[in-house]
Amino acid sequence: MRWTRWLRHPTRVVPLVYVLGIAVGTALLWHPAATAAGTSAPFIHAAFTAVSAVCITGLVTVDTATSGARSGSSSSCC
Repeated sequence: MRWTRWLRHPTRVVPLVYVLGIAVGTALLWHPAATAAGTSAPFIHAAFTAVSAVCITGLVTVDTATSGARSGSSSSCC
């Protein structure tokens, strides 16, 4: 009940949604299946790409066409 009261205000919900989106995106991009080589990407690259995807800036630190697998490219698009 206390959480529902806390989440009623939009100024609390919007940052929470951004943080959750960034956390999920980072986890998906950090997973070894997200890279073409089958090894996990460095955390900083996964986090930067996730933040960039959530904030719709489109900046990346690695070439996603060559270094990312299909699952990594799809997770950065969503």
